[in-house]
Amino acid sequence: MVGVLIVAHGALGEALIHGTSHVLGKRPLQVQQLGVTVHDDPDAILPQAQELVRQLDSGDGVLVLTSSRARSKACRGRAFPC
Repeated sequence: MVGVLIVAHGALGEALIHGTSHVLGKRPLQVQQLGVTVHDDPDAILPQAQELVRQLDSGDGVLVLTSSRARSKACRGRAFPC
């Protein structure tokens, strides 16, 4: 199963997961979120995102979804695909 990591500003990622859980009737198994703010250090966020990707990858890969604001702050110019 493909894992899903949502990297988004504030509580957006958790809200998306909550909405999905409501529709499905349960929380999806391989879905996590990483909330970021304008005050977060991109160098501190990257290892957290990489660890979540490792945890979510069961061999079929991980889809990483970002809000444009989260991507610009957390992953600007990084080789790691955030």
